[in-house]
Amino acid sequence: MILKRGYDNDLIDFEINTCETQGELFGDCQFYDKYPCNAGDFIVKFMSSYIAADMDGDLSPYHTWGTQQLFDEMFLAFDSIGRIDEILDPDMMYWIGYITRYWTWWLGTPSRVIIESCTFEFLCKVYPFHTLGPQEAILKIMEAKSMSI
Repeated sequence: MILKRGYDNDLIDFEINTCETQGELFGDCQFYDKYPCNAGDFIVKFMSSYIAADMDGDLSPYHTWGTQQLFDEMFLAFDSIGRIDEILDPDMMYWIGYITRYWTWWLGTPSRVIIESCTFEFLCKVYPFHTLGPQEAILKIMEAKSMSI
């Protein structure tokens, strides 16, 4: 079950920490020594995975895992994540990880729904919203999605 915070409520420190962990995971996915991977492929597969679905809930062992543990778990689950073909901005990848986890905690939208409605390419296009606070950025993303920028 996802505990929806709602528009008038801020996240607690624990939730912010999981946003940061997911941001680091996405930001670093292109640079893992064992298997540098295609960031777009990794992010889509992660957001659609049982790992992200479990993290969407209030109690998950994945909430306390580090990025290396999460990365290793992804490769146990998915052996077909594409190899790196070009390096994308790690700061942008971090922001996509952070903002999508924040969105899940704040509004209760499952990870799978976020990545299905806002493709990886779309999330890259709205990266200029990274200068906004997370809540304002999410609202702008939702508005931009309805307008299909």
